[in-house]
Formats: sequence, structure tokens, C-alpha cells
Amino acid sequence: MRRLELQPLHVNRTIKGLSILGIVLAPFAFIAFMTSWFATVAGSDPHRLHTQASVIRSNSAIPSKLPPVGWKTVTLPNRTLGDGVLPASIWYRIEVDIAEPSDELWAVYLPRTSANHAVYINDSLVGDGGSMGLDAPLHLEPLLFEFPGKLLRPGKNIVDIRSVRASTSSSLAEFQLGRFSELAPVYRDAYFLKKTLKTISVVCMLTVALMMATLFRFRSRDAVFGWFAIALFFWAAHISIILRPEPLFGDWRLWSSLQCIAIGFYVISLSFFINRFVGVKTPRFETILVAWGVTGAVALLLEPWVFGVRTSWLFSWVWFPPLSAVTLFQEYQLLMSVHRRRDADSMFLAAIGWFVLIIGLRDTAIDMGLARGVPTYTHYTVIPLLLVFGFILLRRFAYAVTVAERARGELEIRVAQKSAELEHNLIRLKDMEREQALSAERERIMRDMHDGVGGQLVQVLSLAANQPALKPVEEPLRNCLEDLSLIIDSIEPVNGDLASILGMLRMRMSHRLEEAGVRLNWEIADIPALTDLGPQRVLQVTRIVQEAIANALKHSHADRITVRALVTNAEQEPDSRVTIEVIDNGSGMVCLPGGRTGRGLGNMRKRAADLNGSLRVDSCERGTTVRLDLPLRTADARLIAAAK
Repeated sequence: MRRLELQPLHVNRTIKGLSILGIVLAPFAFIAFMTSWFATVAGSDPHRLHTQASVIRSNSAIPSKLPPVGWKTVTLPNRTLGDGVLPASIWYRIEVDIAEPSDELWAVYLPRTSANHAVYINDSLVGDGGSMGLDAPLHLEPLLFEFPGKLLRPGKNIVDIRSVRASTSSSLAEFQLGRFSELAPVYRDAYFLKKTLKTISVVCMLTVALMMATLFRFRSRDAVFGWFAIALFFWAAHISIILRPEPLFGDWRLWSSLQCIAIGFYVISLSFFINRFVGVKTPRFETILVAWGVTGAVALLLEPWVFGVRTSWLFSWVWFPPLSAVTLFQEYQLLMSVHRRRDADSMFLAAIGWFVLIIGLRDTAIDMGLARGVPTYTHYTVIPLLLVFGFILLRRFAYAVTVAERARGELEIRVAQKSAELEHNLIRLKDMEREQALSAERERIMRDMHDGVGGQLVQVLSLAANQPALKPVEEPLRNCLEDLSLIIDSIEPVNGDLASILGMLRMRMSHRLEEAGVRLNWEIADIPALTDLGPQRVLQVTRIVQEAIANALKHSHADRITVRALVTNAEQEPDSRVTIEVIDNGSGMVCLPGGRTGRGLGNMRKRAADLNGSLRVDSCERGTTVRLDLPLRTADARLIAAAK
């Protein structure tokens, strides 16, 4: 698997120092916070709390059959060995003085348990946690037993608590006796902290494990996702076994062995995850680790049947110490990774590793009796662990997806560029082929028109010019010949060059202007090419200009005609347009009755509308101006910008 190289983390010395100090102090702050929380929910009212008791080993099922002698005075919490017969059955007796008992509900509250308990008030059973035999449930959550106040009597009351555990010993912690209304809120808070919160942690772990497994399914080369999912599964299994009072299968000996095996394989899976995260290859070490894990698991499963009970020495001195050594080694690996890579992910992972390590060492010391402190807090590190690991892995996944998307985007751009080039070349090739075909067809049509209809019109026009009888048809014939010339000119390839189109029209009408004695002023500015100026639109433009010049020759008695073409509103692209003006200095236009104009102007306006343009005619006694406005937005944008 190719390891992702994330960006190094660059921070100044002050921030770096404060960050290291915060990381070092974080587990101790967490321990202080959890200790304060546990103390808050304990609700240890000295009037309700009882820590002195008498204890005796007995398999008696009810207090009335307990022996009167053999009792020993102890201070709670207390653990006492049984008589060698499983399960261990220990009775605790506490004398409680109550001045004025009431008839309301009372309760016995056991805040810390590690066995099953049955509670008796003055020889009356008020509640138990289940079977008191070999299959007795192992309660690690708080227990609350309510009872009617009438069971209490003024003065001395006897509280008998039987503690049963499928082991060689059983225990009882301090307990509280008081009104139910006072103890119920304390019980609810403690139950949430010791049971519900751990259950939520298990659900979160399994959810994240499923997410990581899904990521690994789609990115099988990133083994970190798969190993992290496996590690979470084993830790969730470990906590689930602890939280369940009764085993799902088998007996408590097998169930307890599975709990130890789950925590071991959690450490092994986490070691595999860290090695792949930091990019360290240790195949021999991992092989030894797996072999040791399998051997230890088999030994833990066989231990109850070899010794008749699951002993603590195999876990405490054979199974657990190597796990601690592996954990310390992996934290060293993480610190070395921070030193080598100096990236945020390595720092976050090393920080959470230190956090869990310190709290785990504290809890280990408590479990092995090397230090005093209750309860243990390792199970509560799940939420911060998931937050950090989830952030790191999702960040790595997001980075990998970003890199992949960036590469795919670059590839798509290159493919699109090449496709566009090929498409452009193909279009150019097709255009060239079509242009060649159109050019050949235009040449054929122009040749046929010139040699056929055009030649015949020239002959008839020549006859009409030399015979007075045909003089009336000379002008219509000349107009037909001009129209034919315009049609031929319109199918010439001009590439949208309006100046060339008007130039051809000027050449065609120059003879008529000279015969009429009219001077032509030609004012054509630089006009960008109009990309949609095909043969049909060329013919429309030339006919409008031709009609305007013809009207001036026929009706205005002008001696000067100006043809002007320019771009107007060039700085305002949506309103940019090409303006063509035909101006004469004649006597103006004569309107028909009712203000109507002739059919020629109507045709000119229709042609202008077909061009998406407009036609305006201004006439007075000093002359007439015909103005054609064509939108420039149909032109190629690059050529418009160049023209500007």
C-alpha cells in the first residue's frame, strides 16, 4: 500500500510547547474530571452511608439459618474468600438505628457491585439481582432495592446482604439506606455513568467500526481502515461482556476468559493498525504477536477446565504484561513517527495513545492491587479515542479522495482538450469539405447564370439600347441584370465581411450613378466580421441598400449620395450594433395620402426585421436618410473584442 504523504505541521515554539504540555496533562485532567463526576453522582450522605459490617462465609439461603457465631467485624468495602465451593457465598450483617421510620417507600442502594446481591430487612427479603447459584449474574452496575417503610421498626434494624459470585471470593462495598425519593435520583445518575454511558460507547464503537469496514471495502489498499475496524470490534466485545450480568452462552468461566481474550486481540489489532499508519514494516514481530495471541487465547479458554476455576495469575502475570509491553512499544512507534514526519495526524495519534496509556496504567495498578482507587476509567476513553481516530482516518480518506478527484479532474481536462481538438479538427475538415462542395456549386450556378440568363439579358439590353421602339424596356432589363448580379454576388464566400459586400454593391451600381450624374461619398469604417452573415442575409442587406440608392436616384433629384457603415455603442456589448446609412441631399420623400409610404419601404422594413434589425427613414426638404441597424451580438466574441 502506498502511504499517503500529508503536509507537515508547522507551528511556532510557543504553540508547540503549550500543545505538548496540554497533551501531557490531558490524561491527568481526565482522571480528575472523572473522579469529580463519580463523587458528584455518589451522593454519599453520611446519614445514609454505612461502612461497618459483620461478615461470615455461609451457603445459607436465608438469614434466619445463619450461625450465631463466627462473625467477623470488617470495614466496607470488603472482599472475603469463600469456603472453596463455587459459587462463593458471603453474608454481611449491618445494624442500623432508625429513630422514626415512616410508611413511605425506602430503599437500599448499592453504588458499587462486583457480584450478585440479595438484601433482607429484619429477615424479610426486599430484593435480589437474580439467581444465587453457580449461574449467579455478575452485576457491575449500581443496584437499588426498594421496600415499604413498614418493614422498619424504631431503633435497631438488621440489614443482611448476601453476596454471591461464581469465583473463589465475593465482596460488598459501602451501601446506603434511606428514603426511596432521596436515593432514586442518585441511583439514576450513577446508573447512567456506569452502565448507560458505557453502552453508548459500545454502540459508537460498533458504528464507527462498520464505517471503517465500509471504507476498507472500497479502498482495500488502505489497510489502516480494516485494522482499525477490527480493533474497535474487539474493544466493543470486551466492554459488552463486562456490561452483561449473565453470559450469553456457557458459564461465567468461559465468559470471563472471552473478556480477557477480547482485550488481548484489541491490543494486537491496534498494533497492526499503528504499524500501517506510521508506515513501519515488522512482519516477524507481527507473526510472533499473532502466534502469542493464539496461544494465550487457547490457554485462557482451557484454564477453567484445567483448574476448575478461572484464576487471576494467568491473566495478571502471563497474558496482561506482554499486552502492556506491546502498548508501550506502539506508543514509542508513534512518538518516533511524530519526530520523523512532523504531521498533524501522527501528533494526534501519539497524543491519544499517551492519553489511553496513562489511564490504562492507572487502572492496571488498581486491578492488580498496587494502588488504591475506585473505579477504573479506561472504558470512558472510548469517546475521545473515537473522535481522534475517526477524525484522523476520515481526514486521510478525504485527502485520498481529493487527490484521486484532482487526478481524475486533470485527466478529464486533458481528455476534454484532446476531444475538443479532435472535434474542432473534424468540424474544420467537414467545413472545408462542405465549403469545397458549395464553392463548386456556386461556380457552376454563377457560370450557368452568367452564360445563360445573364448572357441573354445582356443581348436583349443591347438590342433595346439600339432600337428606339424597345427603349421603354431598357430600364427594367437593366434592373433585372443588376438583380441577377446581386444574387450572384450574395453567394460569393465573403466570411462575414460587410465592407466587401457593400464594395461589390458599389461596383455594381457605379454605372447607374455616373449616368445620373450623382456623386457617391463612401464612408465605411472597420467593422468586425459577422459570423452569421450567410448568402441569404447578404442578399437581404444588399437589397435594402440597393433599394435605398435606387429610390434616391428615382425620386429625390439629389446630386450626392453618401453610404456610411460603422459600429455604434461599441462599449456596451448587449447594445452594440452595425449601422448602415444611405443619405441623399435631394428634395425629400413624398408620402402617399394618409401618411402611407410606398411598397418599397415596406419591403425594406420586412427585410430588416428578417435580419433581427430595424429600419428608420428620416426625410425633409434637405434630403432623406435611410438607416439600417443590425445587432452586433451575433458576431464572434473574439473579433468583437479585437475591434474594440
